Amino acid sequence: MRRASPPPLRPEAEALLTSLAAQAAVALEHARLYADTTTRLHETRALLEVSQIFNSTLEARPMLEQAAIKIAQVCQVDRCTIERWANGQTIPVMSQFADGRRVPEMWRKFVADPGHESERMPAHARAVATRAPVVVDDAAQSDLVPREWVEAYRLRACLFVPLIRQDQVIGLMSLDYCEERRAFLPRRSTWR
Repeated sequence: MRRASPPPLRPEAEALLTSLAAQAAVALEHARLYADTTTRLHETRALLEVSQIFNSTLEARPMLEQAAIKIAQVCQVDRCTIERWANGQTIPVMSQFADGRRVPEMWRKFVADPGHESERMPAHARAVATRAPVVVDDAAQSDLVPREWVEAYRLRACLFVPLIRQDQVIGLMSLDYCEERRAFLPRRSTWR
C-alpha cells in the first residue's frame, strides 16, 4: 500500500532536523568568513610586499620591475604594465610577466609603437576621463583596444587602472591575460 505523503515527523525528530539545519547554516557561514579572511590576509600580505618593494633602496627600474611582477602575481594575471600619462598619451615605463620572463623584442616594439595617444587607445582615455578602472573582458571583440595591440601583445582580457596622485591621473596600470581569455572578478575591477 502506497501513501500519498510521508508520515508526519514526530516533534523530537522535527526539532533535531531544525537544529541540524541551523548548525549547517552556521558552519557554511563560518566557512565563507574563513575564506574571506584568508583572501584578505593574502591580499594584505601582498600589499605589504609591494609596499616594501616601493620603500626599498633599489634604483627605480629594478624596483618597478619587482613591483610589476609582484602585482601581476597578486592579481593572478599574466602581465602588469605601468605607463606614465602625459599630454594625452601614455609613456611606457615597465611591463613584466608574472613569472618574471622577459620578451625584449615585444618590449622594444611596445616602446617604439606610436599608438600611445588616447585617440588610438580608447580604454586609456576612458580610464583617465572616468578615473575608474576599465575592464575589457574580450580584447579581440572590443573597440576599446586597437586590433594591432591585441595581436602584437597577445591581449586576451585587460583591466586598465588609472594611477592617481594628488587628484591628478599620473599614469595607468594595465593588468592583462595574454595566455588565455579569462574574465576579471568583480572585486578586481572595482579597485580605486
